Parts: sequence; C-alpha cells; structure tokens
Amino acid sequence: MRELIKASIKILDADLFVVLTGCISDLVGDDVGSIVREFQDQGISIVYAETGGFKGNNFTGHELVTRAIIDQYVGDYDGPKKQGSVNVWSLLPYHNTFWRGDLTEIKRILEGIGLNVNILFGQESKGVTEWKDIPKAQFNLVLSPWLGLQTAKHLEEKYLVQRGNEI
Repeated sequence: MRELIKASIKILDADLFVVLTGCISDLVGDDVGSIVREFQDQGISIVYAETGGFKGNNFTGHELVTRAIIDQYVGDYDGPKKQGSVNVWSLLPYHNTFWRGDLTEIKRILEGIGLNVNILFGQESKGVTEWKDIPKAQFNLVLSPWLGLQTAKHLEEKYLVQRGNEI
C-alpha cells in the first residue's frame, strides 16, 4: 500500500488523496491508518476511512468518509465564525437523478437571501478549499432526514456549528 500511495502521489496532481479500506483489509486488520499518517507527517494531504462493507451501507460509508476528511484534513479550528455562512449537507450524489441541478438551485436560493454557502459537493463546490471553511460556518443545513445528520452532529460538537435538518 505504501508503494501504491507513493506512485499515486507521483503521477496524480491532486489536492487531496483519500484511501478507503474494504472488507478484506478491515477483516485482516491492516493498519492503514499508520501508513497514511506517515504521508500526513510529510505534509501530504491524504486521509483514510475504514469503510469495510460490513460496517453498513453506502450511506454509512458516505458519513465515514466525510468525517475522515473533517477530522484528518480540515483539522482543529477555534477561530471566528464567518457571518451568514452555512454548510449544505446534501443527498447522496447519484441517488437523486437531479442532484446537480438541485444543489445549484439550493445554492442560488440561499445566496439570494444573503448567505455565504459551502455547497461541498457537485459543480457548485469550490473543492477542498471549501472543506477548509466548514468550521467557520455558523450553521449546517442537512437536506436529508438521515444522510449528513451524523456529520452535522459531529461538527456541532467539534466546531460548535449549529445544525438543522427540518425543511
């Protein structure tokens, strides 16, 4: 795995690398975290998430990956909040045929009432730089009754960002 990560870093120009485990590596106990931490210690933007299929479905995996990015890439923050900013936690991409258009419209509406919107996924996202702004938000808007709720709860505890999931 170490050699694969080295090769990937060498040939890919990426802002963030994400290593996901599967059932086999989770069952045999591969220490993926220690290998990834070696690269993190070298200043490489890389995170890992233990996403073996027995841990749950794709919704669970989505939450595990977003939490890994928040904890390992975004990191700690105790600075000021950006006035009028909101993180939007959407439906799982590709589970909604119209997710791209929906996120574009949600962002347009929220910006129309004067909010600064971190859309985080899709064509309206500014990429990993937007993820770094997550802890600066005043509010987390969760569009799904279940997906994103655990992430928003985590952000409420970690960064004191309020959440809402009632639309």
